[in-house]
Amino acid sequence: MIGADIQILMPEMILAIYAMGALLAAVYTTKDGMAPLLTWATSGLFVLLAVWIGINGQGTEIAFGGMFVDDGFARFAKIVILISAAAVLLMSESYMQQRGLLRFEYPLLVALAVVGMMLGGKAALSSPVLLNLFTGVIGWILAMVVLNAVPMIA
Repeated sequence: MIGADIQILMPEMILAIYAMGALLAAVYTTKDGMAPLLTWATSGLFVLLAVWIGINGQGTEIAFGGMFVDDGFARFAKIVILISAAAVLLMSESYMQQRGLLRFEYPLLVALAVVGMMLGGKAALSSPVLLNLFTGVIGWILAMVVLNAVPMIA
């Protein structure tokens, strides 16, 4: 039972684990030298997860006693979020490099914001539990606050 529940949240878990692992790897290696690589790797992961969600999704699945509902519209929203975030990352890379704003944290904060949007979107679209929506929105907002501060720090 718990394995099926975790399977529904697997894209979000993969993305969160990737962001934390990449953050640790970047901090202990070349820091901002990894920013272009992390931007492309994060965009690639977004596209792979969108394809995976599109291929594996079928019907309506309920996880954790109704806290998460995975239906067709929630999957569509997650695919749109992932593809949009990949496009934003790739389009903003050269702009941020030209202005000296591209830091290794940028793609990882976008990844964490996407995790918040995916969880919040899943909760807002199909879950009756508003705590899930709150958790997703707070995760998204915290990442956006830090992203807005990047030009002031640089």
